[in-house]
Amino acid sequence: MLGWFHNHTPLVLTHDMTFRPSIGQVVHSIQDAVQAATASSVREIFVCGGSAAYTLAMPHANRLLITHVETQIGSGVAFPIIASDWQVISEHFHPADMENIHALRFVEYSRVV
Repeated sequence: MLGWFHNHTPLVLTHDMTFRPSIGQVVHSIQDAVQAATASSVREIFVCGGSAAYTLAMPHANRLLITHVETQIGSGVAFPIIASDWQVISEHFHPADMENIHALRFVEYSRVV
């Protein structure tokens, strides 16, 4: 396995029934992902999306770990709105520097019950 995936099996969410990723397991819905994770005794799923994947996964989440980049990059497709049913648990600001050309904030949110 490559890099970060040496201790993880990525679940690749796609609508393409013929797609076969070089790493990971294909799933075709969030429910499929939850079932695959449960069958493997995985307790936490991280979604590395696009906006559509985040939108589908957020109703099932109880915690969000979000990196907010302090500039618009590319086409500007935004993360779905984080509504009032989420509260900030922690927030860490990282200014732009030699390793990160944009300032960013790492924010942990918890769903308000």
